[in-house]
Amino acid sequence: AWGSLDLPEAVEFSRGEGCVTGYPALLDEQDSVRLTLLETHDKATAATRLAVCRLVRLELKEQLRALERTLSPSRQLALRYAPYGSSAQLRESLVRASVERAVWADNSPVRNRLQFDARLKQVRARLQIIATEYLRMAEQIFEEVHLVRKDLAGSNVRAFKHAVIDLSRQLDSLVYPGFLAEVGYPSLQHYPRYLKAMRQRMEKLSQKVERDEHHTRELSRWWQQLQLRLERNRKTGAVDLGLDAFRWMLEEQRVSLFAQELRTPYPVSYKRLEKAWANLGPG
Repeated sequence: AWGSLDLPEAVEFSRGEGCVTGYPALLDEQDSVRLTLLETHDKATAATRLAVCRLVRLELKEQLRALERTLSPSRQLALRYAPYGSSAQLRESLVRASVERAVWADNSPVRNRLQFDARLKQVRARLQIIATEYLRMAEQIFEEVHLVRKDLAGSNVRAFKHAVIDLSRQLDSLVYPGFLAEVGYPSLQHYPRYLKAMRQRMEKLSQKVERDEHHTRELSRWWQQLQLRLERNRKTGAVDLGLDAFRWMLEEQRVSLFAQELRTPYPVSYKRLEKAWANLGPG
């Protein structure tokens, strides 16, 4: 339970002759949460979001048990997921994703008992509907993943080494253990289209080899640039708010290049990638 805690956004305290700002946060410890102080607002916000989800799960144990039964994957879905983990791990990803979306559909912070109780009420009302949608989406995604993997193994695609390497890397960056819970719903709902675009690219590959090689080089350059910045941020603790949007912009560029008929939700091009990267500022 939340208890009587009021979680301030920041606190100031003296250290030596100076004044230091700390950011109170809740930390998820699986079977409980604890109060701590973190060095940045962004870190405190991220930690507290996870801890609030844990508190909701602890508070709604009976509803969560029923939800786990709802989210038990079919035999076919479990087989499709097998390269990435067990049926139990898939179910946990679906539960975690459903709870997180139900809790943070309202993105305002939770800092006291009143706000927590109001959020709990919202979660009770919407959790089952959200979980059913996640299960449907997982089935759709893994059907497409199965087809992509099948096409990638075909001799007509294996003949083009550059494409096999690039497509395999793309698939690994989209689908990996736990991605259903880690990737936000707004991006996850585009996965079936991204995977269909991969299949369409493979269908056209033999007719447009030089064009495909050219775009593979360009996309690889951008991907490496993105990974270098992400790695630097991991080491320094820096937060680039626009970096996640840029990552999905790269995915949309692939759709635009290789499967135009599937359409993109906004205009995208190499020039727009250049501009979006410049807008991120020095990294």
